[in-house]
Amino acid sequence: MLNHLKRCTALFNGLALPIVAAAMIVAPILETAFSWRVLSAGGTVLEGCNDFKKYRFKVDMYQYAHTTCAKTLTEMRMYV
Repeated sequence: MLNHLKRCTALFNGLALPIVAAAMIVAPILETAFSWRVLSAGGTVLEGCNDFKKYRFKVDMYQYAHTTCAKTLTEMRMYV
């Protein structure tokens, strides 16, 4: 599950930034506001989805839980 969350975070961040950058490049070249709006909206939607799902927070919580579990098991082994 942790690897899935990491891949989702990387995917959304990796796609959102080039799309917004492409919008900034394409807008002056084509001189149409529509293409700029579509590309910017696509990048914003991807970034918003990433923020809404809170993948980065979930990754941090999984890592914390794994560390806590490993620490607890180590302490239990010491006392047994």
